[in-house]
Formats: sequence, structure tokens, C-alpha cells
Amino acid sequence: MSDDRDDMLNNLQELRNNKTYNAAFADKVNSINSIDEQQIIKKFTQDWKMAFERVSLKALNTEIHAALVMYDAYDLPAQNSLGLYGLNEYPALPVPQYLPSTFYEKGINDLQDVLDFTQAWPDCEEFDWTTEHIDVYFELQKLFKLNSRILLHKAIAVMYQNGNLVMLKKRPFYFYIAEHDMEASMLYKVS
Repeated sequence: MSDDRDDMLNNLQELRNNKTYNAAFADKVNSINSIDEQQIIKKFTQDWKMAFERVSLKALNTEIHAALVMYDAYDLPAQNSLGLYGLNEYPALPVPQYLPSTFYEKGINDLQDVLDFTQAWPDCEEFDWTTEHIDVYFELQKLFKLNSRILLHKAIAVMYQNGNLVMLKKRPFYFYIAEHDMEASMLYKVS
């Protein structure tokens, strides 16, 4: 028993002294500063416009009251859906939370693979599925996902400022985002 304990302590000591991923982690975190945010905002704006072009103008004018971006996984940045929802009382979410089941009752349209997060979600595979670095992997993913949500917000703001959301007549109009089976966040509210 004492040998097992000693082995475990030795392994932990080796892990603690292993600095091989420190530089890689720092480089990955710093890469957020080299992301071309303006290019990504432009791409997200184009993605939103193309999505709205796939929906009838009548539906946009009279029926649609909320949009929910739902993505599956970080390593599948182009696989997502944009759900469009009809008239309902939608919550303004000050903090991430699960949407009420009544949210989904007014689903009108579900567009697949609308937004492409590839440019906003750098590959973090060098930290993937190693016991000692799995936390790093998920923390990096959270960092880049949060940044992409900020850029999505900015893209919607650009569209609003440029008059590209006038066809959304039902106000307030809510934009949400969520990872599949996770809490949703409000991206933007058009009043």
C-alpha cells in the first residue's frame, strides 16, 4: 500500500514538474489576440444575412420573434442549427440558463449549418484527451467560445446599425445561443 502511495506521489511530482505544455498553452491563449475579429464579424454578418434570405419575408415580418443558434461540439465548428421561433413571451437572460420548455413550442424553422465558427475556434487538439491536460483543453474551448459569442453579438449589432434587421418586425426580437443540451445565453435583443 505504501508503494502505491509513493508511486502516486512520484507521478504527481513528475506532472507538476512537467512544463512541456506551459508554452503551448500560453501560445494558444495569446492566439486570441491574433484572431482577425473584423474578418470574423464580417463572416458572421454574411452568415446571418444568408440565413435570413432562406426564410420567407412574410415569416420574418409577421411570425418570427426569436432565433436560437444551437451547436453540437467545439470540434465540429460548422455543424449547428438556427432555430427560428414564433410569437411568444421570450426571456431576457441576464445570465446563462436553460430555456423553459415552452420556448420550443413555437418553432417555425430550423436551418442547418448556418454559422461557421471555424475561424473563431482554433484547434486545441494538442491538449485533447490527455488526463493531465483535459482541463486545459476545456478551458481553452470556453475561452474561444466566449470570444465567438462576443463576435456574434458584434455582428448582429453591425446588422442592426446598418438597417439589416428591419424585416424582423416583432419586437423585442431575441437572439440566443447554446451548446446542445446546455444553458443558453442571450446574444442580442432588438427593441
